[in-house]
Amino acid sequence: MRIGIIGTGNIGGMLSKAFATAHPEAQVTIYNRSRGKANRVAARLANVYVTNSSIEAAQGADTVFLCTKSTDGWSVLDEVAPRLSRSQTLVTTISSIPLSDIEQITDASVAKVIPSVVQSVQSGVILVTYGPTMAQNARERLTQLLSSIAHPQAVSEAQVRVYSDLCSCGPAFMSELLVHWADAAASTGNITNEDAESMLVGTLIGLADLLRSGKSLGEVITSVAVPGGVTETGILSLRQSVPQVFQQLHQATQQHGIRKQGSTLPSNRRKADFVE
Repeated sequence: MRIGIIGTGNIGGMLSKAFATAHPEAQVTIYNRSRGKANRVAARLANVYVTNSSIEAAQGADTVFLCTKSTDGWSVLDEVAPRLSRSQTLVTTISSIPLSDIEQITDASVAKVIPSVVQSVQSGVILVTYGPTMAQNARERLTQLLSSIAHPQAVSEAQVRVYSDLCSCGPAFMSELLVHWADAAASTGNITNEDAESMLVGTLIGLADLLRSGKSLGEVITSVAVPGGVTETGILSLRQSVPQVFQQLHQATQQHGIRKQGSTLPSNRRKADFVE
């Protein structure tokens, strides 16, 4: 198995390490404009190799991941995509570039993946959107690869934003909420902020184990919130304000996504125009 990764920032670096760890027999070839950043990713990973160009990272790879900033996406795509063959799969983590546009400049199968930081511990959900013309066998190969580091969830491009809020942004959103909860608990004067965070983290881990055992979120609520009890009082308080918080959150990310897509320059090249 040969994997090429272009861009080794937070996303590309995390995927490089995750795939290299999950597949020690694989060859993971990476490229970053700052070679030092790529070298730091490859350190202590015997099957990760740093190359000198994005083209070298893509050459010979079964699956090529494009993990650059959105502003650099098209320049790299115009350089790499026309050189790929039908036997290869090109995966972008840039949500603002339509897959139908990428398909016009490459013979490779095309897909979009939205990872989450929890893939660094080979857990959680990773979102995948298949290109309009991607063959079923190519979809199955990509799904199998992603399954080694997470649970792949297929979504349409129209669904990417809201699913990303829940899965990719979700760990940060949940952590932000817990930070504020710990601050509020510490403001009572009866617990330190550090102890409050420790208690919340332990509770969150226990909740995850409980949900993994088959309990639903609703079942957890009803099993704890005894009618007339203190938990129910707290639940009623949350129901007065929390729904608006999350409505505003989704509205804000949706608007940001629209602005980001509008600022992404389309390609002015097609595969037929490529001259080596």
